[in-house]
Order: sequence, then C-alpha cells, then structure tokens
Amino acid sequence: MSNIYLISKQKKFITYIIAFIISILIFYTAFFYYTKAYLEMMYCVIFILVISYSLFIISNFNFNFKATLKIGLIVFSLGQYPFVLFLWSYNSYLWYIPILIIIYRIYNYKVFSSIFLLLIAVIISTPFISDFSKLNLTVKLTEKADLFLKLSPLFFIIPQSLLIIYYFNLFSKLENQVTPSLLENNIVSNDNKPKENIDTEENFHENKKYHLLYQEIIEYFEKSKPYKASDFNIQSLAKALHTNTSYISRAINIKNEKGFKGLLNYYRIEQIKKDFMNNHQKKYTIKHIYTEAGFSHQASFNRIFKELEGMTPNEFIKDIKRRSRV
Repeated sequence: MSNIYLISKQKKFITYIIAFIISILIFYTAFFYYTKAYLEMMYCVIFILVISYSLFIISNFNFNFKATLKIGLIVFSLGQYPFVLFLWSYNSYLWYIPILIIIYRIYNYKVFSSIFLLLIAVIISTPFISDFSKLNLTVKLTEKADLFLKLSPLFFIIPQSLLIIYYFNLFSKLENQVTPSLLENNIVSNDNKPKENIDTEENFHENKKYHLLYQEIIEYFEKSKPYKASDFNIQSLAKALHTNTSYISRAINIKNEKGFKGLLNYYRIEQIKKDFMNNHQKKYTIKHIYTEAGFSHQASFNRIFKELEGMTPNEFIKDIKRRSRV
C-alpha cells in the first residue's frame, strides 16, 4: 500500500473533522441568534474565524498529520473552554470526549493519563469558575429549547467520536501495509539470492558494528537530510559519521542491495513525493522541486522516479489528484 493513500486519508480526516466542527459552530450560532443569546452567538462566530485562520496557517506548511492534530487540539481545547463555561449546566463538558479519543490514539499512555487527570481537574473546577466569572447563558430559554440544548452535545459527539475511531483504525491498518521509511522495499529478501549474500548477512548479525552503523546512517538521512545537496556522496557521509567509506559501503550493501546510490535516490524521491503531496508543484516549478531534493538533471530524475514508483512524475501527480477525490 502506497504512502500516498495513507496521507490522502489523513488529509481527508482532517478536512472532515474541521468541517464537522465548523458545522456545529454554525448550528449553535443560528441557535443563539434564534434565542437572542447574542453574546454566545458572537463567541461562536469568533471561534469559527479562529479555526479558519488556523487552518489557513497550517495549509501553508508541509502536511504533517500528528503536528496538525496537536495544533488543532490546542486551538480547539482553548477555544472551547469559554463555550464550556457558558453552557456548563448543558453537559458541555462532554465536548472533551472526542479530544480525549484523539489524545489516546496519538500519545502514549503516560501522556494520556496526565492529560486525563488535568481534564478531571478542569471539569471539577469549572462550575466554580463559571459562577465566579458570571459566564452563564445570558438569556432564559423556553422549556423545549432548554431540553434541546442539553441533548444537543450527544447528537454531535457520538457521530464525531465514531468518525475519529473509524479513521484511526483505518490509519493503523494502512500504516501496517505502508512501506516503512527504512527501505524495507530495498532490503534483500529474495530466497534465491547468492549464498555469499546469506553468509554476509549472517556475519552482519554477528558483527553489531555494521548494524549500528547502518542505524546511524538512516538516522542521519532522516534528521539532517544530506541527500538534498547535489554533490553529497559516500565520502561526505563517511566524513559526517567519522568513519571510512569501506565501512559505510559494507553496512549499506548488507541491508540494501542497491547500495549507497539506491539509498540516496530513495530519500530524494521520497522528498519529492512529499512535496507533490503538499502541492508544491502549484507554487514552484518541477525543476525547483527536484533540484531542492538533490537531483541535478531532469533526465536522471525522471528515470529514477519511474524506476522506483513505476510511473512518471506527471502520472504520480495525476494519481494524487485522483486519490484525493476518492
């Protein structure tokens, strides 16, 4: 399963959640307007503008699913709190349930437990803060409107929570199918490989230094992105890791049948794919994108891209557009 499909689903999830939240706020804006609760109505309008502006800011950066979620959680949690104060007697604290579900799925248990305890403290203290600050509903509602406002969180929270659970289960399934960034596609796994390769791999497991060196190489590629320099070579890598080219070459060749060049091209193409996924081709030329990733010539870029992806860059871009509409 391609990384493209996973990222497209993550983007679609973010879009659905934001659309869901804005729809809810529009509903409450109309409700407060109808009941003449103008202060609450203005707050909903401001909240919509804040979310929209945050979305605009995020859209100008490279898409990062977890970072986007974390920023969204902060914005929504802070923006929601005055809403909770206004409507404390109307089960407004239930709006934190979808937030807790997301936190549970993206953080470890320790972080989730800490946030959960903090939320309990907030829930316990909110009635006192609401009374002290006088931030209560500013109008008296009819009996029907009062009942509707008390039940309304359930109408929205249940489908929103189910949507979150569905998508995170889908992400887990897709992540298990997606090729990891550590080049699983290029790891030698052919049962018909020569005996000397099997012997080499056995030696590799016996000699931990090559395993550790390979991990250093991958970490260096992931964090420092040296492949973006067009003149980056195996000598540059050896110098950066304070070793020699023979060790570098041996460590890579044991794990990756295409060697240093294969590793280099993989990361460059992955960088370009991320740029395409983030629609950089709408802002920059294709030449700018592939030179930023470390390629010097379009011919070699096109050839290597097709070798690794099985399609041309233009076909890849069209595929992104097609998948985003699915």
